[in-house]
Amino acid sequence: MKVGVVTRRLVDRPWPQGLWSLRVAQGLFERGHDVTMITSRHALHDASTGEVDVISTELSGERRALDGARLRAWTNSARKALAALAPDVSISFDRLVPASVYAPEQGGTIESLAPLKRPPWISLAHRYLPMGREELDTRSRRLIDVVAACGDEDRAELETLAPHARAQAIGWGSDLTPPAPGDHAAHRRRARDLLGVDDARVAWLLFLSPRAWDEGELIFEALRLRKGRSESDTLLLLGPSPLDARWRAQRFGIEDRVVAMGRSREWDSALLAADIALAPGGPPRARARTMIADALRCGVPVVADRRYPGAELLAPGRERPMGAGLLIERATADDWRRAMDDAASPARLESLRGAALLTGATLGIQDTINRLHELIEELAVSRPSTRRAS
Repeated sequence: MKVGVVTRRLVDRPWPQGLWSLRVAQGLFERGHDVTMITSRHALHDASTGEVDVISTELSGERRALDGARLRAWTNSARKALAALAPDVSISFDRLVPASVYAPEQGGTIESLAPLKRPPWISLAHRYLPMGREELDTRSRRLIDVVAACGDEDRAELETLAPHARAQAIGWGSDLTPPAPGDHAAHRRRARDLLGVDDARVAWLLFLSPRAWDEGELIFEALRLRKGRSESDTLLLLGPSPLDARWRAQRFGIEDRVVAMGRSREWDSALLAADIALAPGGPPRARARTMIADALRCGVPVVADRRYPGAELLAPGRERPMGAGLLIERATADDWRRAMDDAASPARLESLRGAALLTGATLGIQDTINRLHELIEELAVSRPSTRRAS
């Protein structure tokens, strides 16, 4: 089957979502589909596309950040390229380019759905809505077939907000391959040696966008408040520049307990070295979609704000009798301190690790690709190709 995949960015970004859309495209190719990706020319830097064909649209200038005029140029060129390709099924990972399966990388969260009067689009891959509501014209909406969410919690909400549309949970799709259970301890020691983390310390992992420093400082304050325990803490901080991270840590007097990794690509090493991951709230764009799923894949429990994508994975359920982490209802430093104290107690931590391993085993990207493969097979049968290509 001929499948067109649209994504604006194919760069190897040093945070969890990385080349997620490319991994999906490659997985569909391996399942027998003829896959072509449409992307902007600059986005091909550092990307290894393998057997997936790539159409690069022309964008003038060398700036990586796209201004409004260039965004419109990208939108027009991508839409034209997709129409010319005339695939049996199209998938878009860009919020400005509609497709039969619409899965934008950035935008507002599901919380923004309620005030919308027109059919809502929800992310298949990233639990996001498009921010540019002016882009949701009637012609574009006709191209959308699926209202899909990563998890069951979002799907249930979507079924009430959009009863006219098909709602489907696709899965979180972690692209990390965890070590075998018997090898985990050895990998953990190597990762800690690489990062200079003493084996006796409790290593907390925090991925933080520069847009979310308010939430980051809540974590800094919670570490400071861990009286009698803070000396045994190490915070592995991914995202902010090391200089900025050290300056802010000094304000809280915890600079000796923060390992500032910057935009390191060693995400998997950081997870292997960590005992517990932290997922505070923050603006929608500051949240890493696969962070919780990636952590659980590596057997790392998570303390998370309930608003964080994937937080539902941490609560006990029918398929998860034990919770794989703790949820924060109110975002205060003292709430975080209490939850961190609870999670770090030896008996509790051992229980959470076991639950994380069980939950993480169901969150691999291959499961998500299989569900997506089944979905596009159904769409190819149910929808005329002339309408898909329009």
